[in-house]
Amino acid sequence: MKNKRVKQIAYIGVFSALATVAMLFKVPVPWAPAFYKLELSEVVCLVGGYLLGAPAALAIEIIKILINFLIDGTTTAGVGELSNLLMGCSFVIPATIIYRRRKNMVEAIMGVVVGTVCLAVSSCLLNYFVLIPMYATLFGTSVEAIVGMGKVIFPSINNLWSFVLTCVLTFNIVKGLMSSILGLLLFKAIPDRIKNTL
Repeated sequence: MKNKRVKQIAYIGVFSALATVAMLFKVPVPWAPAFYKLELSEVVCLVGGYLLGAPAALAIEIIKILINFLIDGTTTAGVGELSNLLMGCSFVIPATIIYRRRKNMVEAIMGVVVGTVCLAVSSCLLNYFVLIPMYATLFGTSVEAIVGMGKVIFPSINNLWSFVLTCVLTFNIVKGLMSSILGLLLFKAIPDRIKNTL
C-alpha cells in the first residue's frame, strides 16, 4: 500500500511536469480576443486523472498552474491562471469521477462528454459573473471595452452575454473537444499493466 502511494505521488509529479510543459505552448485563436490562448495541458491532466483519480487530477491542475506561474509569469494579472485552473477542474474532475466508477472505455468517453458540457457551462457563468469583470477591474479597463474586442471579430456581439456565448463558449468547446480526443487516444495507448498498478 505504501509503495502504491509513493508510486502515485511520483506519477503526480511526472504528470504535473508534463502538463506544465504543455501549458507553455499557447496559441491565439481567430474567434476570440488575443488574451484567450489555446493550450492543451488538460490532455495530460485528464490522463493523470483517469489513471490516479480525481484528487490526483486536482493536484496536477494546481501544481501545473503554480509551476507555470513561476516559469512563465503572468500577463493577465493572475486572471488567466485562475481561469485555467477553474476551467481545467470543471472538465477533468467530472470526467475522472465518471471514468473511475467502472474503468472502461465507455465510461471514459462518457466522462469527457460530461466534462466538456461542464466546461462549457462553467466557462460561460464564470466569465460572465467573475472573470471578465475581474480582468477589466485589474487592468483598469471596462467590460464594454472587452466586449468591443469581440465585436471587432463578430459584429453581432453587442453585450457581455453575447460575447460570452460567441467567443468564450466556442473557445472552451473547442478546447474540450480537442482535449477529449487527444486524451482518450493517449490514455488508450497506455499499457494495461501500468493502469492496473495504479
